[in-house]
Amino acid sequence: MLADFAHNPHGLRLLCDFVSKLDYPARIGVISGTGDRRDEDIRELGEISARYFDEIIIRCDKNLRGRSAEEIIGLLKEGIEKSEPGTAYSGDRERK
Repeated sequence: MLADFAHNPHGLRLLCDFVSKLDYPARIGVISGTGDRRDEDIRELGEISARYFDEIIIRCDKNLRGRSAEEIIGLLKEGIEKSEPGTAYSGDRERK
């Protein structure tokens, strides 16, 4: 298990480059978007995740920073589907 708060596309890309070099049979990413980021940045987090992870779990923090959980999840899903249509993801609930 590796935990990192890669809060922008560049940080996530660097993290994923590292993770891709590790010898594991499956890579599961737990991702979230931050409400005070641009739409394109949140979508890009989804795109990057779809390229590097075999399964994606979408989660939301309590503090959504100005957006609804549905909006953040929708943008992440748009990015995932753009990059890798049919990628498995789960979540869709705000963390309590």
